[in-house]
Amino acid sequence: MASTVYFMPSTENGDPELLARRCRTLFEAAGLDRVADEGDLTAVKLHFGEGGNTQPTPVPVVREIVASLLARGAKPFLTETSTLYRGSRQNAVDHTRMILDHGFTLEATGAPIVMLDGLLGESQVDVPIQGKHYDAVKVATGARALQALIGIAHITGHGGAGFAGQIKNIGMGMSSRGGKLMQHSGIEPQVDQDKCVACGACVEWCPTGAAELPEGGKAHIVRQKCIGCGQCYSVCPAAAIPFNWGGPSPGLQEKMAEHVLGILKGKAGKVGFVNFAVRVTRGCDCGRKARPEEPAIPDVGVLASLDLVVIDQATHDLIASRAGRPLEDMSYPSRDGTVQMRYAEEMGLGSRAYILVEVSAV
Repeated sequence: MASTVYFMPSTENGDPELLARRCRTLFEAAGLDRVADEGDLTAVKLHFGEGGNTQPTPVPVVREIVASLLARGAKPFLTETSTLYRGSRQNAVDHTRMILDHGFTLEATGAPIVMLDGLLGESQVDVPIQGKHYDAVKVATGARALQALIGIAHITGHGGAGFAGQIKNIGMGMSSRGGKLMQHSGIEPQVDQDKCVACGACVEWCPTGAAELPEGGKAHIVRQKCIGCGQCYSVCPAAAIPFNWGGPSPGLQEKMAEHVLGILKGKAGKVGFVNFAVRVTRGCDCGRKARPEEPAIPDVGVLASLDLVVIDQATHDLIASRAGRPLEDMSYPSRDGTVQMRYAEEMGLGSRAYILVEVSAV
């Protein structure tokens, strides 16, 4: 059965306040404000960007979505979890400080920040599922306790999955560090010695010390220490760290979807999703950037749906139609970013068939 996706094309005028007003119109047209009832503790899950990366969802957009939820009597809060890799988001204190530095304050958004997984990403619960890879997944404790959920995803390419949308935003972003480790297991990065420029970026960002750079030499990965988080691949400026994508990438995508299954368990009718196919970049928002990354394609627009699978599928299709090829072909060739959508549909998380309803701009 086809699900409905509401779509507002981008006008590409760069006005965040106008975009915010239009997003609220789209949000309410899609019925996303109605997933939260009066008094519901409602998570607004988005990616705030790694340190220095302020390209994800604009603050005024979040403010308008929060205002719509508040008007329903819900109790919205902004939320995230700690990362596996080193950086500004490895613990709740540094992560929260970075979020505030990026402008997502209570005064600016109308919602407080509440981390789902404790101080160090250690707060987790095992949720039983029936999956190909797992019979239980490790989910951030707060992800199980919340009463309603709005997922906001800034669409990007992704080193492991090829395409990063809601499945990645929820499956990876609402798991504990243990869950993130489960998802990345099996990925085995190696350094191409001919391409390595010995810059040390992989060493700086590796969470376990698996990346080493001997004095006067080239970087290498110590297999016994590697947890497969993929951060070295993301930060390498010389593209010197390829993965064995023929095996791990589909597995990673399926594991993300299985974690989504655990996170959304028992939340039928209480979730909604917004995808921003605006300022779409080759790299994901996890990387620290000295300057904004140039968009990979012209802006497509914003999508909203109650169905997590269909919104990613429709977004993927719209980008391919606009650009003439899928996003992963422009960012990480040889990856099929639709594996996650097909598998999520198989598990009953939603439909890939859709009816696209265009919402007029205000």
